[in-house]
Order: sequence, then structure tokens, then C-alpha cells
Amino acid sequence: MHLQLAFIFCFISGDDIVEYFEKKYPKFELIKITWSVDTNDLQALVTDLEFAENVIDVLHECQDEEHAVCCFCCNKTKNLEFYQEKRRKLSREIVEEKERCSEKTGCILFLTFQTFWQADQVYKHEKLESTFCSLQPQLIFAPLP
Repeated sequence: MHLQLAFIFCFISGDDIVEYFEKKYPKFELIKITWSVDTNDLQALVTDLEFAENVIDVLHECQDEEHAVCCFCCNKTKNLEFYQEKRRKLSREIVEEKERCSEKTGCILFLTFQTFWQADQVYKHEKLESTFCSLQPQLIFAPLP
């Protein structure tokens, strides 16, 4: 059974983590390292884009129906241009935010070990005397996703 430990710590590279655990626990098998990434900004952009696309769809439907009259559709062309430009801008921002997300790592790291015993040993040892980071990492057991 594989088990993960969640580390909350200061920023460090993935290579340094692997080296640290290979030296400190040479008989333990580190199966996987997973970084957390904050995607809240990306999700907000996607939500805004979905809204703009829905408005564009409504405006297109209004244009197709000549008898449709509503406040929102009074300036159909102006509103349509506004939301089309907003869609283009949001699409660019989403691409940029995806790139930022792929480049940045969070401060939560999940380490998956071969056995429960290995994870438990690392957990107990690092909790008492971590040299992994200048800050004391907070360790918690985490289920596999």
C-alpha cells in the first residue's frame, strides 16, 4: 500500500528534495513527488470567459430574432463587440496564467512512499528533527488522490 506525506515547507527545488531523501533514507523508496499549485486565479479567468461566451451566444440569438426586444439587446452590435474583445483578452490571460501555473510550485509537497512503514518512519523522524528546511515542515498523512 502506498501512502503520501504532505509537507508544508519553504521553497526548494525538486532535485534538492530527491537528493535529500536519497541521502537521508537510502533504503526507502520514494515513488512520487507531487507539488501543489494554486489555480484560483486561473479558475476565475475561466469563469469570466464562460460568462462572456454565454453573453455572446445570447446576443447572437437576439440578432437572429428580429422581433426580440430587450434592454440588453438595444445596443447589440456595441455589446457584441465589447464581449468579443473581452473573450479575446480573457483567452490570452488564460494562456499566460496556465504558463505561470506550470512554472510555479506551491509550498505544499506530497511525497509518496512504497510502504506505510516507510512513510511513517519519515513522518516521525522529520517531525522531530528536520534539516529539510530552515522552517519546521508540517507533516501530515494524506490519502492517495
